[in-house]
Amino acid sequence: MKIIRRMAITASKLLSKKLKARIKSLLNYGGLNIDVNYYIGLALLLGIIFGLVAFMYDLSFREVNLATILISIGIFSLILGIFILFPYFKSEQRAKKVDERLPDFLNLMAANIRSGMTAISAMHGAAKEDFGVLSEEVENAVSASMGSESYEDILSLLLKRINSRILERIVKLLITGMKTGGDLATLVEGAAEEVTQIRVMQGELITSVRANMLFIVLIIIAGLPFLLTVSIFFVETIQNLQTQVGPSELGGGVSISDITPEFLVTMSYIIIIATSLFASVLVGAVVDSSYIQGLKYFVPLMIISIIIFLIASNVVPNVIGTLNI
Repeated sequence: MKIIRRMAITASKLLSKKLKARIKSLLNYGGLNIDVNYYIGLALLLGIIFGLVAFMYDLSFREVNLATILISIGIFSLILGIFILFPYFKSEQRAKKVDERLPDFLNLMAANIRSGMTAISAMHGAAKEDFGVLSEEVENAVSASMGSESYEDILSLLLKRINSRILERIVKLLITGMKTGGDLATLVEGAAEEVTQIRVMQGELITSVRANMLFIVLIIIAGLPFLLTVSIFFVETIQNLQTQVGPSELGGGVSISDITPEFLVTMSYIIIIATSLFASVLVGAVVDSSYIQGLKYFVPLMIISIIIFLIASNVVPNVIGTLNI
């Protein structure tokens, strides 16, 4: 285990400090207490190993060509991408949980302030209730900054562990209120109400576009595979006619001998994968307000589309054949 760790840390030196700093932030936001050098180095090692395995496996069946190299690079990139996206999705999941509990937390904090507690004590007292990730991170931030007793330091530490735009906005508001000497309890209650309004507006927006989004996704995952199947069947039919009667007797110089059904099947899979990726990004932008978040829908959409394509490949020829077209 120590050897693997040492190799991973050595491999991490291949990456820039800027990239490692970004990944370290993602690990912090995701609540993953892992050494960034070990984490990203392990990703590189696994990517290289699986890429080489795929290269050697493909090499046992055929000579080295562009496809072999692209497959190996693709597997390496896929593994590296998984290691980078995992903490990102984890951080977004934590941020979503924090946003859900934030209004109740702020209201309890305001009540503690009105009862005579200081801002730090009020925050710490509110964190003792079960607010999940928010309670855990507030307690950690308070414990880490006990020496300074600075309200601003605690909030700053909180932002380093939770990647929430709503929380960041509220923290800036509270820090400004503390510096200007306003009524903190009223300010915190106002912040809680603002968070509630933001979440209500987000819910209404998602509801208003959900029907249109469902229609678009339905066309992509169901309509597109059927259209591709019809195109392949059309090419097969024309080629069968050319074989039976000859291209000259079809008239109009019809000739699609350069386009084979096998080529169209390959292109269909590429189109389905690309379209599923586009659809997932679109859904993520609307539902989660994040293009990257949409990638979690990519695999399910792709699998469903491919299954429909395979079913349509068997159904469409039989249906059209019964119509005697």
